[in-house]
Amino acid sequence: MSTYTAEMAVKSHRALWIAGAVVLILVAVAVLSSWTSRCADYATGGGLCVYEPALGLPQSIVLAVASVGAAAFCVYRAYRAGRG
Repeated sequence: MSTYTAEMAVKSHRALWIAGAVVLILVAVAVLSSWTSRCADYATGGGLCVYEPALGLPQSIVLAVASVGAAAFCVYRAYRAGRG
């Protein structure tokens, strides 16, 4: 039978912060890798096709930067949990 120690608490907090960072990085990758395309055919000439991020370029960039920033904060907190 094991007892819950302070060292176990630190390890569990560190693991949660690292898991949060991994999830946030995956969100950033998913946002930047989701693309969509649409085409319009014109009767007089060739068509026009647009290939862009699913959320739109500005929104994708903002969400990706926010996710990476939050992941960096999670890594910092994991580091601090190990020192404290």
